[in-house]
Amino acid sequence: MRLSRLVFSIPLFAPTALAHWDDGHKIVATIAQMYLEPGVLSTICDLHQSDRQCHLAPLSTWADDHKKEMPWSANMHFVNPSNDNPPKNCLFPATNSPGWDGIKHVNVLDAIKNTTGILQRWANKEANDAAASEAVKFLIHFIGDLHQPMHVTGRARGGNGIKVTFGGPNKESDLHQVWDNDILEKLISRTPSNYTKPLPQVKVESALQGNKYDPFIRRIVWQGILSTWQSDTVGWLGCGSSTSSGDTDFISTQQDVMTAGVTIDPDTPFVCPHFWAQPIHQLNCDIAWIPDFDDKKIDELDTPAYFGKIEKQFVVEKLLAQGGIRLAGLLNFVFSSRGGNKGLFLA
Repeated sequence: MRLSRLVFSIPLFAPTALAHWDDGHKIVATIAQMYLEPGVLSTICDLHQSDRQCHLAPLSTWADDHKKEMPWSANMHFVNPSNDNPPKNCLFPATNSPGWDGIKHVNVLDAIKNTTGILQRWANKEANDAAASEAVKFLIHFIGDLHQPMHVTGRARGGNGIKVTFGGPNKESDLHQVWDNDILEKLISRTPSNYTKPLPQVKVESALQGNKYDPFIRRIVWQGILSTWQSDTVGWLGCGSSTSSGDTDFISTQQDVMTAGVTIDPDTPFVCPHFWAQPIHQLNCDIAWIPDFDDKKIDELDTPAYFGKIEKQFVVEKLLAQGGIRLAGLLNFVFSSRGGNKGLFLA
């Protein structure tokens, strides 16, 4: 059964920003492609009847490009913890806690698990190619959404309702747009010129397509994945010590302000978006939402105190790297008969 036949819910809290993290999605997909097990990419290409030169990046924006044709999918791009109000109240309840707004199963956490499940059924010959083709495009996209912090908070519709400027008074934006596009575009433009040259990594260069963000990807790989975070990458695929019924360690101590809502399906030992989302959600309180945000005030965010801090801490680069590694892990888990983490190390 295709995903589009599983849920027909009209969106109630859908983000409305014009930009959709397009470059972010493509960067996550490109990094994932570098870590795919042999044969996985060609299997995905065969599903989409693509030639041997196909790449994951063009598939990564399909879910946004066709969102108007699939209004039932809009709420699957994000998740809204009830009464989450960063940075004052940072609420991200356990999966088995009724502390989530929206409709059961219609959120980015459950969507990642559901699309992975469809692909597993396809691998077991229990779903057809059309279902798998749709599911893998959704999965690639949803993993990208998960790694944009505004997609895991419900405050002001994921930041859409917070008007700001980025780059001067004539550059009016909103907080969601800043994280979708403005910060990333500035980081791409500030990539050191030495990364315009190919890296001595075949798996890196073969995944690149001559896009403006290629130097930025090279920097993420060389300075981040193969250097600063090298010892952390395998851990990014981990699901914690308890995933069967929601980890109670993550239940907020402020449950008294929660409203009754829906629950989130538990993570599995291998597919655990709730666990992965914990530190991403925390970024909303630590760095994304400044304490004096006022819904009636327009703050400038292209400043040393805001953008400068994000740039210095390599925040966005790490999110993109984690998204790519986790996406590769899920695709290898489904499509590779060998499985495991063999594809995590670039040769």
